[in-house]
Amino acid sequence: ITSDAMRLPDSSMKQIIQAPTTIEVMDLATALHKHDELIKKYFMTIVQPTNSILALHTGVVQDCIVIHIPEGTVEKNPIKISSPLHASFSHIIVIAEPNSRATILDLNLPNAFADDDFSSRVVEIVAKEGSSIAYASVNTSHGHSFIAKQANVDKDASVQWIECSFNSNIIHANLTARLAGEGSSTDL
Repeated sequence: ITSDAMRLPDSSMKQIIQAPTTIEVMDLATALHKHDELIKKYFMTIVQPTNSILALHTGVVQDCIVIHIPEGTVEKNPIKISSPLHASFSHIIVIAEPNSRATILDLNLPNAFADDDFSSRVVEIVAKEGSSIAYASVNTSHGHSFIAKQANVDKDASVQWIECSFNSNIIHANLTARLAGEGSSTDL
């Protein structure tokens, strides 16, 4: 994994992300510096490149946001993502440490530079033991959208997905969860 091509300027991150201070939200370069072992362990391992679009996505991902929720953090205020502003291949990794709780609101805005564009969005969630993540997204792009979201849900953890897509062209959305422990649950 190289980080230089995927680094978002700090000012750009602040424009598209609103997050409580208890949650770490960073671009891929910062995440590789602060949590190298987590990124190497989870980047494109939850969502496998099983088709040509996901393989292309893996090779050319333009923006990557990493959300790290520390152990025991229970956050009542949602993390808000308004993106991508211009990226065709965007990626979000959520790592919820044990016994953490958070809500993520993800607004995928239309590409301002084209009326008939293509976007690929991959979301990988790691819900460790006893954690709970609610992830709601709204896709309002004008072009063709390929959406792949997958969660790995450990013992006594839960992930709730809500996906709303309003689009004038083709949408392919795949939301899945791997229940990896007793008491794990998901709502799709």
